[in-house]
Amino acid sequence: MIPVQQTPQVFTLIVVLSVLASIVVLLLTVYRTVRGQWRAAGRLLGQWAICAATYLAISVGVAVMRPARLIEQGQDWCFDEWCIAVEAVHHTTASNGTADVVTIDLRISNAGRGPESVRGFWALLQDDDGRTYEPAPGPWQQVVASAVPGHGSVRTLMEFVVPAGATPRGFLTNHGGGSSPCAWLPSLLEIGQGGCLFHKSNMIRIG
Repeated sequence: MIPVQQTPQVFTLIVVLSVLASIVVLLLTVYRTVRGQWRAAGRLLGQWAICAATYLAISVGVAVMRPARLIEQGQDWCFDEWCIAVEAVHHTTASNGTADVVTIDLRISNAGRGPESVRGFWALLQDDDGRTYEPAPGPWQQVVASAVPGHGSVRTLMEFVVPAGATPRGFLTNHGGGSSPCAWLPSLLEIGQGGCLFHKSNMIRIG
């Protein structure tokens, strides 16, 4: 199956260029202010504010219009060159009978040539009611923290304990900080990432 890229590289490039342009504008504004060129500094800052507002409007518009992506089991979900896939899902009943254990067989792969790793990895299981569950601690924590060799892959298991009768719907993940599908500033800055603000997070289909 064709891999799904979380954020098209063109959008990532736009973010980098926008940040660099903002830094240049800030330096020019400070320079003109120091030299007493108040009007020129004000005009430059006003132009930047218009561009920033337009950028954010486009990002919000894309987030509202773009539907959430449901990725199929076995399909790579890629964050640049680091990819993750759900190979299989197993359901068992906990010994106390009041909860179910959902075991997910994960494959983590590297589409690049050099070693690839991630920081701040997190994962959640979402049910049909929109409730989310964190994974139980286990060996997977060491696996996701280790670098994957170029064009290599590793596998691990992740367990989620959910209330009896809950219907798992999707597996959500990301990395880079935080522990939830959404953070306001990163979601708005990177076009195509803001869907989670409107409950449209990409996820791997579980149910």
